[in-house]
Amino acid sequence: MKNNRKTIGIRNNNPCNIKHSCANNWAGQIGSNRNFCVFSSPLYGLRAAFVLIRNYYMKHRLRTVSEIISRWAPDGSCIERNYARFVAQGCGITPTEKINPDDEDFMV
Repeated sequence: MKNNRKTIGIRNNNPCNIKHSCANNWAGQIGSNRNFCVFSSPLYGLRAAFVLIRNYYMKHRLRTVSEIISRWAPDGSCIERNYARFVAQGCGITPTEKINPDDEDFMV
């Protein structure tokens, strides 16, 4: 696939499209592009996503894919609900099933 046809998340090595914030200094972050973090490799982008999900779980007590998506990509519409269903289906669970961020196999 040509580079210009890749999604911005893939071009930025940020497959979860984590938004850039001056408050965050992610390991492997090398800049920003269109308000999204740019990482030196996809592994750093995934690492940041895992850390963020774990923080949502621990600090904000978000326990399900639906709860996490409502913070990660809030818009309060059917798009958000469909996104939560899509992510949960990819994880092999329902959107309201509790997750365990310490389960490495699940997180991967």
